[in-house]
Amino acid sequence: MIGESLGRKITHKSITEDEATSTMQSFGLPEDIARVLAGLDTYIKEGKEEIMNDTVEKVTGKAPRRFRDFVGECVQSGIWLKE
Repeated sequence: MIGESLGRKITHKSITEDEATSTMQSFGLPEDIARVLAGLDTYIKEGKEEIMNDTVEKVTGKAPRRFRDFVGECVQSGIWLKE
């Protein structure tokens, strides 16, 4: 079960950029910083960070792979569960 070590189920909930901003502000972040961070989340969600380069291979000697492929491998191996 996902979150089993925490003793509760953990799920993902999609929220808007404004909701993310408000939530971060409720934890004490200034509005301008919260908006920048929420904007970065939107940027990532829209796939604009879907870039690959040779840095990982230069540093580790292993070819880079997409995060979705990494997650798929974790699900197939049983490390993570897909619900």
